[in-house]
Amino acid sequence: MNSILGKEDISQSDKAQEYILEGIKILEERKIRPYSSWGYLYLGELYADMGQREKALETLNKAETAFRNMGMDYWLRRTQDALAKL
Repeated sequence: MNSILGKEDISQSDKAQEYILEGIKILEERKIRPYSSWGYLYLGELYADMGQREKALETLNKAETAFRNMGMDYWLRRTQDALAKL
């Protein structure tokens, strides 16, 4: 998982961000919303780990809205927990 790449070695955060963004783009093009929403969650967590609070808030809010709209309660709670930590 690319989010782990950034957690294991902070110097790899830019590479992890690049991979996650690429994955989100592909998933959105294919209209696979649940998976692209996970991408936003993982990207938001990565931004938080990188100290980029504003980007983390924006990205996690996208994930939160998507999970709420799809009724994905587990992932909604996980996203809300990540937001609460900011």
